[in-house]
Amino acid sequence: TREEKVWGVLTAISAGDAARALALWESVWETDRAAVGRAVGGIAYKVRQLLSAKRAEEAGAPHSEIAKILMIWGDQNRVRAELDAFTIPQIEAMLCRLLEIDVAAKTGGGTVQSLIEAFIIESCAMRKRRASA
Repeated sequence: TREEKVWGVLTAISAGDAARALALWESVWETDRAAVGRAVGGIAYKVRQLLSAKRAEEAGAPHSEIAKILMIWGDQNRVRAELDAFTIPQIEAMLCRLLEIDVAAKTGGGTVQSLIEAFIIESCAMRKRRASA
């Protein structure tokens, strides 16, 4: 579904896979141009889930609760990979960037398509910097 593709963008970003994230984004864009505006909200939703999961992990929540927050069942490796991809400050910065994208798109500061493409590249670069640190 379109929602799964939108949510898959964050999974690909968490893996540092810019090519996959961009391909998923392109697929969303090509199949439903009206969905692009809603897609920013969908990506933000998944980023907020990741932030909630990181905070739950920090508070000592069990793995099962964290997996439920992330809506990932039966794949502990994926849960761990997504949790390890970014720090809480990085996730908060991603949310701020998505807000900036939303405002820019609504005020003529760029297209959602190009702004999200830039977000994907920036976020994957941030992920790679974290992985190499």
